[in-house]
Amino acid sequence: MPASACLSTFSEEKATLLWRYRWGVEAALLRANFLQSSDRKVLQALVIYLTFVRNSENEPDIRALTSIAVGNAMRMGLNCEAIISNLTAFEAEMCRRIWWQVYVLDVRIAMECGLEPSILEQTVSTKKPRNINDVALHPDMAVIPDNQNDRTEMTLILVRIQGSELTRRTIFSDTFNKANGYPTLTKEEGCQKVHELQETAEMKYLTCNDSQIPLHVVASATAKLTIAKLKVIICNPNANQGQGNPLRDRYQVLCLDVLRESHDVRCYKPGHPWSWLFETCVEWDALTYVLLDLCVTPWNRSTEDAFQLVDKAMAAYQNFMV
Repeated sequence: MPASACLSTFSEEKATLLWRYRWGVEAALLRANFLQSSDRKVLQALVIYLTFVRNSENEPDIRALTSIAVGNAMRMGLNCEAIISNLTAFEAEMCRRIWWQVYVLDVRIAMECGLEPSILEQTVSTKKPRNINDVALHPDMAVIPDNQNDRTEMTLILVRIQGSELTRRTIFSDTFNKANGYPTLTKEEGCQKVHELQETAEMKYLTCNDSQIPLHVVASATAKLTIAKLKVIICNPNANQGQGNPLRDRYQVLCLDVLRESHDVRCYKPGHPWSWLFETCVEWDALTYVLLDLCVTPWNRSTEDAFQLVDKAMAAYQNFMV
């Protein structure tokens, strides 16, 4: 919620409310002994807190706290299908959902901190959550329903999981790849993997534009943004690829796609209840490349359009911060 809307709705400054509720969450986590807790609800609260607080003002040691979340999850056995399969069908599915959120968070924080994920591939046997709506789940159910061949409330999460798996295999060091048993991919192979992700059933469910439901529209835009970001990360040209190089020109188009998708999802008013997910995410890599490229490109209609897109993207971001 933009600061202006926050003031008119709650009659208090956004910064004041954020400080108050963040302090309350941190105090509650401390009372729950989150450092050593084996309570799944405490772990859920910690993951939500870390998702919200990253890249915020006065950010805590996000990497250390994420490592604690990973350690707690593994101590509970959430990374092991053989352990959680002994639980009830409902509890097992909840454990899968929690684990894969921890997995996604581990990758995201590693990228933002310039480090490597702490989870090793060979330690994970937990199945992916089912592509089903929450209404299909009940604590007393004997079995989990089969995957739905359609868009559900879980589809976007599954796409994020697949995106995180691909990110682990494509952008980290050869040492990390070796430790996890991943082959070292060329840029061309990495880009092909992104294309394969686009062709998955979950991605196709999300990106079809046949829904007017705000959550579905946000999910579709987020899925497209995820793909665009992966392309920018994986397909970045080498420093010696000068102006006029096809790879360089294509990369500029990819960066503009990221800015365009980001702007669209932030400016979609019916989707503002979910805008907090994007509030602290600025596409600095794409933005920086476009600005650097514009500095050395002769002025024409395309560069003017690019400048206008940069202005719109920055205005949309600042709208949430002031």
